[in-house]
Amino acid sequence: MKRKGPPMPQKNRRSVWDGWLIAFVLVLGVAYAVFASGDLWLDEILSLQWAKNATAVTDLVAVFKHDNNHPLNTLWIYAVGMHRDALTYRLPALLAGLLSFILLSRLLERLCPGARWPVLLWAGLSYAFALYFSEARGYAVAIAAVLAAFWMLLEKRRASPWTAWMPAFWAVCVAGILSHATVIFPIAAMAVWVAWDGRTPERWRACLVELLAWFGIPFGVFAGFYFGFLREMMVAGGPVHSPLRVASDYFAYGLGLPALEVWNLPAAIFGGFLLISAAVFARLPTAGLRLFFVFAIAVFPLLGAAVSGTGVVYFRYFLVTLPFVFLLCGCLFERAIAYGRAARILLWLVPVLASFVQIPRLASLAAHGRGEYRAALARVVADPSVEPTLRSDHDMLVGMVAEYHRSRVPAFTPIRYLPNWAEGPKACNWVVFHHQADTPPRPEPTVVVEGKTFVLERHFACAPVSGSHWFLYRLLRPQ
Repeated sequence: MKRKGPPMPQKNRRSVWDGWLIAFVLVLGVAYAVFASGDLWLDEILSLQWAKNATAVTDLVAVFKHDNNHPLNTLWIYAVGMHRDALTYRLPALLAGLLSFILLSRLLERLCPGARWPVLLWAGLSYAFALYFSEARGYAVAIAAVLAAFWMLLEKRRASPWTAWMPAFWAVCVAGILSHATVIFPIAAMAVWVAWDGRTPERWRACLVELLAWFGIPFGVFAGFYFGFLREMMVAGGPVHSPLRVASDYFAYGLGLPALEVWNLPAAIFGGFLLISAAVFARLPTAGLRLFFVFAIAVFPLLGAAVSGTGVVYFRYFLVTLPFVFLLCGCLFERAIAYGRAARILLWLVPVLASFVQIPRLASLAAHGRGEYRAALARVVADPSVEPTLRSDHDMLVGMVAEYHRSRVPAFTPIRYLPNWAEGPKACNWVVFHHQADTPPRPEPTVVVEGKTFVLERHFACAPVSGSHWFLYRLLRPQ
């Protein structure tokens, strides 16, 4: 019989796992760099417009009170300037996304070490993370900030002296708030956790001091941000999604479920069942921590959506809660693997099954990005015998994007976009029709615009969620 060698020392085992984590993050970094190298789309271009039109740093909050203005992200754009490549504008999101996975790994190791790698791979396949960790907006920094805040509370709250970590905690909370205000949901849930732990009569004074020490500054900053920005913030238009669609998209793009319309109800039911099961049966060290997850993932986000007063809600508004869904599911899986090797093997099926749904989405993001706008404009100027005059079905979703990319590429300078609102002749040689559905309907081979026939030249695709499909039509000339 072959004897087993001595168990690997804890220090060596940690080094091996850290090596695998570094390799994992490097692979994600390469993939995210590919995702971040494509064309900027409308929401990112709007952020550039805020930065371009700002006469002072304070304008980024005081003047441009728009839900697409994520102040810390816009500040980065303002700082680096207007004529940079897409990867430069998306660099904070990319770095924050990679930091988020390092923090998530540490938290999984702390709360559910047995389920660490299956859950980390599952999160690494998340299309929602891939999309917003490579987009020039504030979601990635907000997620990294709130994960860092949670890690500090979990690891350092009982350290001595615990006050040494407070400035760092305040800093990441403020950075999160200025990146996307929805971080207040998990921050408030952390306060509930601390209050629950100190609920006994003999500890209420110490608990109050602890709450004020940790959360006084973050809540004060959020109050100022609310009255100075959020209260008067304009919520942009867009397709109005039902609560069922929002929940379905959250679980579909976040966890790896199908996003077809027929799957809306099953996806929402499955996701809700998974969260309820995890909240009830997850192996957690304290009841206060269980309460944190419930309030961070469900109670405060749903309450915020109910009192926001806007009918325009998308799954990305709840994106800051997604890392905590993975953590809570990891704690549920940790309990499951106690039942033996079979349960551990079944656990690895989770990222495997998710990959069948998520990998095609990730491949589409790598191939098409958030739209192939420069390729479409290149086709417009490819034939010098045809005057590059262009119209569209939407002056903002198409016209603004076309004008931005035209201004960046000297070869596109001859293109003349004819807005629908402008007076004068609208005769043109090219027309773009856009569509924002993940799977757009089959385009018509010919269309008639103001009595003239246009023939479909090409479909310029985009990946799901962010961006627009462009259907480029060329004027049919008599033979």
